Amino acid sequence: MVRSLRIKTKIRGMAFCCLIVIVIGCSGCVENNEDNSESKLPFDQSIVGSRNNFAINASTAWGDHLVKIVATENTTFTYVMDKDVSPRQAFLYSKTDGGEWQEGESFRTINPPNLLVDSQGFIHLIAFEPYTTSDDIHGRLFYVKFDEPNTISSSYTFEYFTPDTRETEVTLDTFADAHYGAAIGKDDTILEINEVWPIESNPSFALVARIYDPIEKNWSFEPVVTDLTARYTFPYVAVTDDYFHVLATEDDPDDELKDVWPPYRFGAIKHFQRARDSTEWVESTLIDFNPTLSALEIRDTWLRHNDLLIDSKGIIHVLISYCVNAEGEPRSCEGVHPTFYHYWKEESSTEWHSEPADASCGYLRLWEKEDGQLFYIRSNWNKQVYLIPQGTTKRYLISDLDSPYTVEPNPFIAAARGGTRPSSTLNLVLFPGTKEIEAVAISVDVSQL
Repeated sequence: MVRSLRIKTKIRGMAFCCLIVIVIGCSGCVENNEDNSESKLPFDQSIVGSRNNFAINASTAWGDHLVKIVATENTTFTYVMDKDVSPRQAFLYSKTDGGEWQEGESFRTINPPNLLVDSQGFIHLIAFEPYTTSDDIHGRLFYVKFDEPNTISSSYTFEYFTPDTRETEVTLDTFADAHYGAAIGKDDTILEINEVWPIESNPSFALVARIYDPIEKNWSFEPVVTDLTARYTFPYVAVTDDYFHVLATEDDPDDELKDVWPPYRFGAIKHFQRARDSTEWVESTLIDFNPTLSALEIRDTWLRHNDLLIDSKGIIHVLISYCVNAEGEPRSCEGVHPTFYHYWKEESSTEWHSEPADASCGYLRLWEKEDGQLFYIRSNWNKQVYLIPQGTTKRYLISDLDSPYTVEPNPFIAAARGGTRPSSTLNLVLFPGTKEIEAVAISVDVSQL
């Protein structure tokens, strides 16, 4: 059962000038201002292995909502997707502090997988395997857990979440799609979410969940919502002590956009949560342009959800970006930066708040230090990566990138959603969006802040 709640937001408008160019399903922009940061933090920067990542379309940089890097006390784990290997595979990598990147097992998957680590250091992987090399839409979801902690080179258990449906009726619990998300809690409970298109037994769009109980050591299945009027996908997922969370965006084909790219309407963003001692999923709409804007106007605002973080105090933080005019109203991105908005609420509350967070030609992520301090990680086109303490104007340089590694570097953070425990070390990996080059990993000592 899904219950809707009402949202009250407080948004202030900000105006920024920049040339933005929309390219093949993602926003890129040419920034004219110079970096003026004078502070720099100690960091370690390294190339992940020697494999060049698959780029363009469903590249390794694809899937902002996915968990692609996790860390234990002294080891970091990530993966690469080699452009020269067919059928496509994810090659796992690990690096101990002070050591070199070591390649481990690989798994066939069409799109980047979700990487998780539990409280004992065991690595988990959830991914989508297509039936054939010529069809990247139909296939099965699978789950992997390594048999030894702190390694991606040991034996492992492997199971399919969904059966082969090529000759059977597809149902809510057998539908498989490459647009999925996953997270793990401190108690090792895992939540996997994927979308379901209209099927014979459920003619509306849906989101469904698979939940791993670490005590019973089994998976259960349940619908999150079964009556969506449009496709909601790219789910950010989180598991806390008391709640399950899902953040998804509308991504629906629209006839009004059939002659432009992308031909999909990104017009609304929804959040779903369920108390772990309840069976009721509560739905809230953070933003919805559909009642007031046409599909073409929505496309030009470039609405996107950028991150989900539930901090140690039980506050939900969401980053959303779109282009606005001087009054804070949605407008075309031609000539301006997207503005990032920070939404937040307490887990037990029904009221969301929001305010402008940043304006950037690039990506913005959230990270929580072990003392509860929140930071933004900003990665700009053709420039460096910065750490920004939330609520301040300070910026700290945390990279030393050279071309072509500065071209659209999409940052992924080792954070609580993937099982990484809070610390004073920030670990992130940068994947190229349009260049077939290696991934870059960065480890930052934030203890002095």
